[in-house]
Amino acid sequence: MSPWLLVTFVGYMVFVLFVGLYSAKFSKSMEGFYLGDRKLGAIVVGISSTASSESGWLIMGFVGEAYILGVSSLWVAVGCMLGFVFNWVWLAPRLRRMAKDMKAITVPDFLEERVKDRGHIIRYVACGIIFLLMFTYVGAQLTAAGKAFRMIFDMDYRVGVVIGAGVTILYTTVGGFKAVSWTDVVQGLLMVVGLIIMPIILVLHLGGIRELVEGLKKEEPKVVFFCEGKVEGKWKKVRVDKNMTEEVTEKVKIEVKNGECVVRKMEGERVVINGKEMKEGEKILNVGDCLTVGEGVKLTVTKKLKLTGGEDLVKMFGGRGGLVLLGFLIGMLGIGLGYPGCPHVITRYMAAKGEAEIRHGRIIALMWGVIVYTGAIFTGLACRCVFPTITDPDNGFLLAGLKFLHPIFGGMILAAVFAAIRSTADSQLLVASSSVVRDIGEKALGKEFSTRQVIKFNRIVVLFLGMMAVILAMMEARAIFWFVLFSWAGLGASFGGVIILTIGWKGIKKWGIVGGMVTGFVTTIVWKLWFRGMIVRLYGIDIYELVPAFLFSLLVTIVVSKLTK
Repeated sequence: MSPWLLVTFVGYMVFVLFVGLYSAKFSKSMEGFYLGDRKLGAIVVGISSTASSESGWLIMGFVGEAYILGVSSLWVAVGCMLGFVFNWVWLAPRLRRMAKDMKAITVPDFLEERVKDRGHIIRYVACGIIFLLMFTYVGAQLTAAGKAFRMIFDMDYRVGVVIGAGVTILYTTVGGFKAVSWTDVVQGLLMVVGLIIMPIILVLHLGGIRELVEGLKKEEPKVVFFCEGKVEGKWKKVRVDKNMTEEVTEKVKIEVKNGECVVRKMEGERVVINGKEMKEGEKILNVGDCLTVGEGVKLTVTKKLKLTGGEDLVKMFGGRGGLVLLGFLIGMLGIGLGYPGCPHVITRYMAAKGEAEIRHGRIIALMWGVIVYTGAIFTGLACRCVFPTITDPDNGFLLAGLKFLHPIFGGMILAAVFAAIRSTADSQLLVASSSVVRDIGEKALGKEFSTRQVIKFNRIVVLFLGMMAVILAMMEARAIFWFVLFSWAGLGASFGGVIILTIGWKGIKKWGIVGGMVTGFVTTIVWKLWFRGMIVRLYGIDIYELVPAFLFSLLVTIVVSKLTK
């Protein structure tokens, strides 16, 4: 590893920490700690709100999605941009105005005050949902940070988690809302730079756009399995597809047969799968299975991916048709439904200085979105040609930076990845802490805190939540990552329709809001765990849980509001 890579990355960490600590002197009041005294400018509102919504999913996950799906991944970007447009054009100006008139500081504040819920039912339900989803979301972000440290610096995973969490927790606990907002601006700009530079370098390396398209057409469709774990004391990632057989030892091989991952054992080697010893022959491995070979190999099957190939890679619909295409478009475009319901995003609108800041911030945010999504798509497409045997599509951006850039700039690319991760984690920590101190302690339980006590208690809660998220990340459970999808869908479904109706409909009632939040949250879980897979098996339609959960929440909110006084 080049020392310049380390120097650049450490410099970035120090700079972000300095920005966060410097902003601490501006958090001297309760409203200052929670909303930056409602004085955020257009640049801060525009960039911090968008950067906090995208997280490492954009710079790693979406690049990986483009690698897998090809040009049809564009529909993900379209869905997200539609969410951007709705939030900034319709929701942001109205929410800022109403929240200021109501003196609402948090999302539960706003919902409760809108219908004068003096029993605090809305606040309890909203805070429970926020706390649960934000806590798991932050844990997933720190898991991603630990894995990135391990891949780049060959560092122990747990050390990477602690380093990534330490800086984030420090400036969030000390600086509050302004620290989070200002650092998110720095990190959002770094993401833009990375997603402008990387796709240009990759496309030029291939020879241009025409060569990129022709290269994609030559890629075959395939089923690929990914494993990771320890091999002779060293952490390793393994990719297995029909053209590649991974030889674990001389007597044990992993390969793909008929779309299934198969482990083949010869006589003499001890192989254990999920705690049970395997006899000679072949056995199918499923995602989540743990394979132990002798004393030196321990691998876990982490992913099964169907990679689009050939002409379908460069088609807008990816070769899909009929009900399959309908389900795909509904799911991809429906991702945008999550934006109106994410508290760590919409609180930025509540903190804007005025109407002018919303108008100018709208332009900045939409420009930011177009640049980063375009860059991520081209990066993923180019990585498919440059790294056809990559051991994890999500690492395409990182690998490209390390391969094609000087270590100084490679350090900046690594910093961009951590910027994406931290720009979400810090916002979520602050929102979760506010739900405990402000919404439960002050409002629901009626405790009277001085400004100094409010800031002190919030710092304690942020520190506690951060430490709990670190413990969750230390488990390195692969299942944590579906909490990211749950969190986005759960937040969007629980609060999206409710907030839209709270702003735009005079007939909304207390029990309508409660019913809508609970319905969105429960439907997200039920659809993900049971209905989604069943519908895929029966009809071949795969619909992201956010869409039905959002619609059911909206419907229940309206019906219950009309049926109650």
